Amino acid sequence: MKRYLLLSMMFLLFVAGAAFSVEDNFHITVTVDFLEIELDSANCVDAYGTWKLGQHAAGYTDSMTTGGAGNHICVINGNNCTTDFSAYVSSANPGPCGYGSNTAWTAGGSVGADTYKLDLGHDDDGADYPGTWYNITSGSTPGNDFYTDVAAGTDFHLFARLSLPNPVSDGCQHDIQVTIVALQP
Repeated sequence: MKRYLLLSMMFLLFVAGAAFSVEDNFHITVTVDFLEIELDSANCVDAYGTWKLGQHAAGYTDSMTTGGAGNHICVINGNNCTTDFSAYVSSANPGPCGYGSNTAWTAGGSVGADTYKLDLGHDDDGADYPGTWYNITSGSTPGNDFYTDVAAGTDFHLFARLSLPNPVSDGCQHDIQVTIVALQP
C-alpha cells in the first residue's frame, strides 16, 4: 500500500507541474520616418540648378547673393521629422583643353594651387541672404553639416560662395557637383 500511495503522489506532482505556465510580454515601438528634400522647387523663382560662372581669373570669388533676390537654391524639408542638412563636393578631371595640364580641383578651407573654397549658407529669419557661411570640403557622404535641426515641412534658401583656385594648372572648363544630403539627427 505504501508503494501504491507513493507512486500516486508522484503522478499528481508530475501532472500539476505540466499544467503550470508562466507568461511575460514585450513591446514593439516603431516610428516611420521618410527622408525627402526637394531642390529647385517650383515654389522658388529663378532657383539655381546650375550656377554658370563663366570665365574668370584665378582667385576670383563670387556669391549667389550678388545678383539679389532669387539667386539661391530652394530647399524644402519634406520629411516628417527634424532633419540635418549636409553637403559634399566632387570635381572631375576636366577633358583636354587649350591651356596647361588638365588637373582636377579639390575643395579646401582656403584657396590654393588647384584648390577652391566653397561655402554654403542658408537664410535666417526670412532674410534673403545667409547669416553664416559654412565651408564645404568633404568629398563623400554624409559631408559637412551646414544646417541642423530643421523642422519638418520647413523650406529655406541655400546660397553658395565660390573662390577659384590660385594658381591653376589649366584653363579648362571645370565642373563641381555639390550634393545636398538630408540626415536624421
